[in-house]
Amino acid sequence: MTLVVSDTSPLHLLVQIGFADVLPGLFQRVVIPPEVASEMGHPRAPLEIRTFIAGLPAWPSVQAPVSPLALSHLDPGEAAAISLAAELGAALLIDELDGRREAQA
Repeated sequence: MTLVVSDTSPLHLLVQIGFADVLPGLFQRVVIPPEVASEMGHPRAPLEIRTFIAGLPAWPSVQAPVSPLALSHLDPGEAAAISLAAELGAALLIDELDGRREAQA
């Protein structure tokens, strides 16, 4: 089973360009942490992003990491996505350089 955990930015960008639905075609399971859902629902997020997260399709699931890693130098969504991907042994969709470096470490 191909499992992926997404950080906010990759999912946000896919929603904005109208291609979020490629994810369930590429992965059998797509998971986002609650922090990512919260960031996408922030009042300053674009309307299309808030609409997507408010009416979340059936294919992504929201799941919190059981044991979050101490990654206080990253934003909460990145830290939670890295923690959850590590726990689940999942692939990780992340774009920020600091987050990618931390995930690789």
